[in-house]
Amino acid sequence: MDSHPVSSANFPPDFLDFLKTNHIDPRIYDMHQKLPRYVRILNHTHLSPSQTRHLIDHIQTEANCPVTPVAGIPGFLAIADHSLRLSQLAANKQKQIVGIDVSSGIAVLALSVEPGDNVLDLCCAPGAKLLYLAELVASKEGSNKKGSVTGVDIAPHRAATCRGIITKYAGQNKGHVRIYIDDGTTFDAKAPPSYWWDPAMVQAKMKETSSQGMSKRHMRRQQGVPWFAAHLLSTPYAIGGTDLYDRVLVDAECTHDGSLAHILKYKNWGWDQLETQVVGMERP
Repeated sequence: MDSHPVSSANFPPDFLDFLKTNHIDPRIYDMHQKLPRYVRILNHTHLSPSQTRHLIDHIQTEANCPVTPVAGIPGFLAIADHSLRLSQLAANKQKQIVGIDVSSGIAVLALSVEPGDNVLDLCCAPGAKLLYLAELVASKEGSNKKGSVTGVDIAPHRAATCRGIITKYAGQNKGHVRIYIDDGTTFDAKAPPSYWWDPAMVQAKMKETSSQGMSKRHMRRQQGVPWFAAHLLSTPYAIGGTDLYDRVLVDAECTHDGSLAHILKYKNWGWDQLETQVVGMERP
């Protein structure tokens, strides 16, 4: 327990003005230690109700605190002890759960993504929503619809964080993800074309293009290669699409930047940094 609780008197004037304008009571930042830690069950639709219950019971035993499903957001759990490190849980080590804010989950669910959709996620770092979207666009059993998720972030180190999340947790769904390091305000790569995931179709299209005298290197230079992508999403055919995306997620300012836990970190970093990095007129 922190013996020196945060006081709204320490907040920069611009931040207090922001809270007032948006009808947010500064005292909510004193409630942080009473809030749960949220996680999402990966590929939760693949589990039966009894398997889900068993997983929750196992997490609850390890965490030594109540763990409950979040109403209205399938696959999300609330762990009562907010200070718990997920790395301590076997379910996280075994890639059964991943940390994500409920607000981020709501942003994804609001898109009503269907299997086979091509989704664009602008300002995609740190990658929890990108991971969630990759599950949603993957084809259902018995369907040949295979969608894609294109993540875009302007900062290389943040894109690297996304890549780490996808590489660690996505499993087979990694094949549906590509990441660009680019400015979301000017990004213009279109969605992958139909059957980008079919090697036979890709080979046929590549032969057709080659017969027109255009080399793979020339096509890649023209179209722009993803910074990170599975092989089939990085072929000249896949990056040469002309269609618009079915869904676009623009979660900016980043949901995480406004979370209670993140704002309270400025107590140690310095409230002047909150002023300059988050709410001040001179922020980057």
